[in-house]
Amino acid sequence: MNLKNITGFILLAILGLAWFSLLIPKDLFPDPDALYHATMAKLTWEHGFVDELTWLDLTTLGEHFADQHYLLHLFQSPFIAWLGIQTGSRFTSVIFALIAVLGIAYIFYKLKLKPFWLWSILLMFTQPFCSRLVQGKASPLAILIWLIFSGSVIWQLMNQNNQDKKYLSQKKISLMIIFISGLVFSLTHGGWILLIITSLLLILGSIIFNTSFNKEKIFLSIKLSPWSSFLAVTGGVLTGVFLHPDRKDLFDFLWIQVIQIGLKTPANLHMGMEWSSATLTDAIGIFSVFGLILLLSIVGMVFAQKKPLPKNLMLPIISWGFVCASLLALSIKSVRFAEYLQPALALWVAMLAQFVDWKNLMKSFQFGQGKYSKYYFSSLIIFCLFIILLNNSYGAYTSLRNAEIFKDDQYTTAMKAINQKAQKGDRVFHASWDEFPVLFSQNQNLKYISGLDPTFLYEASTTLSDDYESLVFNATSSTQADAWSLIHDRMNAKFIMLDTNRWKDLHKLIESDSRYEKLLEIDGEAAYQIIEK
Repeated sequence: MNLKNITGFILLAILGLAWFSLLIPKDLFPDPDALYHATMAKLTWEHGFVDELTWLDLTTLGEHFADQHYLLHLFQSPFIAWLGIQTGSRFTSVIFALIAVLGIAYIFYKLKLKPFWLWSILLMFTQPFCSRLVQGKASPLAILIWLIFSGSVIWQLMNQNNQDKKYLSQKKISLMIIFISGLVFSLTHGGWILLIITSLLLILGSIIFNTSFNKEKIFLSIKLSPWSSFLAVTGGVLTGVFLHPDRKDLFDFLWIQVIQIGLKTPANLHMGMEWSSATLTDAIGIFSVFGLILLLSIVGMVFAQKKPLPKNLMLPIISWGFVCASLLALSIKSVRFAEYLQPALALWVAMLAQFVDWKNLMKSFQFGQGKYSKYYFSSLIIFCLFIILLNNSYGAYTSLRNAEIFKDDQYTTAMKAINQKAQKGDRVFHASWDEFPVLFSQNQNLKYISGLDPTFLYEASTTLSDDYESLVFNATSSTQADAWSLIHDRMNAKFIMLDTNRWKDLHKLIESDSRYEKLLEIDGEAAYQIIEK
C-alpha cells in the first residue's frame, strides 16, 4: 500500500470519526436495544457469560435464551465497565461504526474497485445504513464480517481461471478468512444463515453464468462453482455454534429470532418499525446514490466502455446480482434488511462502474458551447449526488435526534421509587416490550414482562400476549377487574411503572383502582405498588 492510499484511509478515518460522533445523540437512545446490549456487556464483565434471561421469565427467553451477540458483549464489556452503560454504549457505537467503514474501504481496495474510498464515503452518508451503524447494536460488526466473507468469495470468482501457484496459495488464505468469518459471525450475531444463503446464491449465479455465457456444460459449471467457500463458511458457522457457551438453547432461540420474527414477522403484534414492510418511497430511497450511479454505469457501458474491458468482473457481477435481488426482496418485506442491501448495492455498482470510461462518458453528454460547457453534465451529476447525500444525512441526523424516547434519564425517578420498596425477584409491570431495556439497565435484580421483541411473549403464551396487548392498547374498554386479573393474578407483578405520556388510558384505569398505591408521579412517569386487600 503506497503513501497515497494510506493517506486516503487516514482521511476517511477522520471523516468517519467526525460524522459518527456528530450523528449519535448525546442525551437519548433512539433504539433502546442499545441499553440491553450495554447491560449484557456489564453483566458479562461482572459475572462472565450470561446463559439465562431470568428477567423475562414470562417469555420463551426465560427457558430458551442464548446470547447470540456474545462477542459483541465481550468486546463492549471493558468500555462499559470503564465508561458506564450510557457513555460506554455511545463510545463503542462510534468505534464499531468507524471500524465497519474502514473495513469496507479495505475490501474495496483489495478487490481493486477504484476509487476504493469513494464507496465507503457514499455509504457513510446513506440512510438507513449510517443510522443503523450508530444505534449501539451488532449491525456494524455483522455487516463487516458478512462483506469480508462476500469479498473473499468474489475475489475467488474474479480469479476462477487462474491456476498459478501464487493464486492457489492465496486461495488457501481466502478460504481460511471465510472459515473465520463464519465462526466469528455465529458468535457475534444470530443471523449467520445469511452467510450460507449468500454462498448458495453466489454458487447459483456462477452456474448460470458459466452455463449461459461461457457455454459450459452443466456438470462442469457446477464443478467450477465456489463450493469450497460454501464448505468453509458452513464449517466456520458450525464450529462457532459448537463453541457457543450456550449451544443447547441456541437453535430454539434463533428459531424465534430468525424465522418467527425475521421471516414470518407476525402482523398481529405491535413490533418495531424496522420489521415493517417497505413502502414504494422506502424502496426507492434504499437505492439512494447507488441507484443514480447504477443508471449512469448502464449508460456508460453503452456509450463509453472502458478499454480493455475488465472481463474478470463479469462472473462476480452476475453472481452478486442474485444476492442484491434477494436482499431487495427481503428489504421490501422488512425494512430491517436495508442495512445489508445498501452495502451490497455499493459493491455491485462499484464493480459495474469499472466498465465505464467516466471521462469519455462526461464528454459524450457535453451540452452547449463555450469554455465550460464540457463541465455542465458532470457538474449536474455531482450536484444530484450531493443533494441525495444531503437529504440522506439530514434524514439520518433528524431521525436519531428527534426521537421522543428514550432519554438518558427516562424512568429513572419512577424506578428509584420502586427500587426503595422492591425485593430481589419482584416483578415490575410495564406497558411495552421496548421499555424493558431501559428498566433492565437501571435494575438487574427485578423481573419484567416483555422485552427484546413481543414475539417472545407471544410464543410463550398467545393468550397472555393477546390479553396484555388488549389491556395496553384498548384500556378504555378494559375494566379494573380485567387489569387486576392480568397484572396481579396472572403476571404476579408487585409494582407498576407507567409512561403516562404513552399510555394515558391505561394510566387512568390504574389511577382509578385503590389497590394500586401510587409511589410517585412526575414528568410523564408514574410508579405504583400493588397492595393486597
